[in-house]
Parts: sequence; C-alpha cells; structure tokens
Amino acid sequence: ENQRFFNNDALIGANVYVSENLAVEGNLGYSFDRVHFYGYNVDTLSFSEERTRQDYKMLNLGGRVYNSERNDADMNFSVSPKFYLLNDFYSNKETGFDFNLSATKWFDEKHPLNVTIRTDLTTFDDTAKQKLNNIYLQPNFTFHSDILNIRVGGNFASNRDEFKIFPDAEITLRLVGNGIQIFGGAGGDLRKNTYRSISEYNPFIQIRGAKLRNTEYRNYYAGIKG
Repeated sequence: ENQRFFNNDALIGANVYVSENLAVEGNLGYSFDRVHFYGYNVDTLSFSEERTRQDYKMLNLGGRVYNSERNDADMNFSVSPKFYLLNDFYSNKETGFDFNLSATKWFDEKHPLNVTIRTDLTTFDDTAKQKLNNIYLQPNFTFHSDILNIRVGGNFASNRDEFKIFPDAEITLRLVGNGIQIFGGAGGDLRKNTYRSISEYNPFIQIRGAKLRNTEYRNYYAGIKG
C-alpha cells in the first residue's frame, strides 16, 4: 500500500568561449521527486495517499568564469557561483549559495600553487529560520619530480565563532617508473548536514525541531598502487 514514487530531472547547460583565453559556463537544473511512506504494518494501520506523501522540488543554478588556457603569467583562475532552492510538500524551504574563487600559479611549468576561497551559505525555514554558513581558505603547493610528488597545504574553515584547521597533504614515491608507487596523505573538512543532504539520504525524514550542523572529519590514508 502506498509504495509508489517518481523522479523527474531536467538540466540545461552551455559553455561559451568569449575570447581565446576566457570562457563562461552556465547550467540550470530542476528536479521534482515524489515518494510515499510505506514502512508500516498494513494489517493494523491504514493511511490515505496524501498522509504518506512527500514532494521535493529543487531548482539549481550554477555558473563558472575561467581561463581556458594559462595566461602569460602562468596562472589559471576560476569564479564559480552556485545556488539552489529546495521546497517540500509540507512548506519546508531551504536555500543554498556556494561561491568559489580559485587561482593556480605554475612554477617551472609543473609545480602548482593553488589558493581557493569559498563561502557556503545555507538557510532553512520551517517554523523557524536557521542558518549554517561556512567560510574556507584552502591553499596548497604540489612539487613534482621524476620519483616523488609532494602536496602540502591546509583547509582553514570557519563557522560562526569556531575556527578549524584540517590537513591537506599527500606524498607519492615511485619505486619502478610509473608502475609500483607508495603513497600516503591526510585531509579533512566540515561536512554540512542540511535538509538537502539528509533528504537525499532518507527522503522520509522529518526534520522539524532539528538543528542544521556540521560534521567534522579527518582522513588519513596510505597504500601501494601500480
């Protein structure tokens, strides 16, 4: 009973080369999904279709301005804004705005220095309005040689009055040409728990009274590949 759903997605995108070294990219997406809760005992309980229904309607807008080739200063840049608007059947609403500004400077044509500044803003509105805003500074430098690659950097994240520092490092040692390689690294970030991310994982979620928050994680890894 009531075990029915549908998913609808539409996406339009375009990429225009304004000049020899400048490009503009844009995309527009819309999705409309409907589910019905069916995780109950149909022998003892009965609900109408409307009482088990949940709709998710989401509008996505995105763009990017970037240089398609390195400029005379051996640099690449990218400016990438993204926006989404999510509504559900019970008048919950969430908006998100992500603005990403990044630049890469190349040294000796093979050693990149990357710097990214990113703002990730989320507002959720049901019976009360909540905001979850993260700001990031993410620099790193990668050194390449015939037998060794090393990336050293950091992920500096700020949320409300809290400031977190996460590693961004990796080392790769080639033992036999491009065959056997030993690698290891460390990373980390703030992962947002928003209505969008939670409902994608579980579309039957009820979020009223819950608080938007970040999950802090760190990742350390090592291995052999070839």
